Amino acid sequence: MADKIDEKIIDLINHNQKLDRDIMNDGAYIHNQIINFKDLELFNGKIVTKIPSYFEYISEEIAKLKYPAEGRPEHILSNKDSSVTFGYSIINEPIKKTEVEDAMKQIKGVIKATNPASDFYSDGLLNSEEENTLNIAWFDYNTFGIDEQIYNITFIAEFESKIFFGTFNCPMREINEWKKPSLECIKNTKIIKN
Repeated sequence: MADKIDEKIIDLINHNQKLDRDIMNDGAYIHNQIINFKDLELFNGKIVTKIPSYFEYISEEIAKLKYPAEGRPEHILSNKDSSVTFGYSIINEPIKKTEVEDAMKQIKGVIKATNPASDFYSDGLLNSEEENTLNIAWFDYNTFGIDEQIYNITFIAEFESKIFFGTFNCPMREINEWKKPSLECIKNTKIIKN
């Protein structure tokens, strides 16, 4: 009986630690450990975003398995077993800041049409108070992998009049661990002005 009470107290402490953290400065509480974040420079240092400190670029071989279509992201970073990834690309299509939300609705419509079994959860705009951050439109949904459901976030912004396109995904069973930290990483994406 005392062991069950101790377990409940530990679970409550862990839950409160997750809620009370400034994720970008203090780290996120994921799988009962603190995960810190690092800056990642993209596109010749013109964009900087945050990712978990232990994420690495995946090999071309893994990239082809994980993203079999030729239009895979230019930059793909992942944890050690490639189960949690961030991907980033610049799409050479003209876009204005005022068109980002409509473009995101179109992308969402395409995904709905090609993946009718997917459930869509939330969407919105991420605007940070910090200078030089991108205004990012995003939505999240599930897809079906070979052996499990996948949680996805798709996001876009205008960058140099082109589409900055990003993805995040993890196993659906890990949504509660990763949703908030991944959105904070996305929200803290910045333009580096020379």
